[in-house]
Amino acid sequence: MNLNILLLGFKRKMTKSGTRIDNDEINRILFLREQLISTGYQPGEINYMIKNLSNGQNVHNLDTNMLKIVENSLEEQLSIAKQCIELTKENCRVKGIDLSRN
Repeated sequence: MNLNILLLGFKRKMTKSGTRIDNDEINRILFLREQLISTGYQPGEINYMIKNLSNGQNVHNLDTNMLKIVENSLEEQLSIAKQCIELTKENCRVKGIDLSRN
């Protein structure tokens, strides 16, 4: 099943303990997912990251603490991806490679 559908359904759910899930964490995870896609990741790669970070649990069963772990990990991955892109651009600039043609 599509992760976006699962996450959006999760926004309206509660954890097994009855604690209301904060929509901000879900929205932030969806935002980070889209940001990672825009940096060049494939959607399936990000879905795989999320699944691994959540220890294979269905997203409907994640509590707020686990959502925060996923969120923080995706933020770190996005930071690393942006750094790699900037380093690549800088290396090309130093070597005189014109990236605007690509």
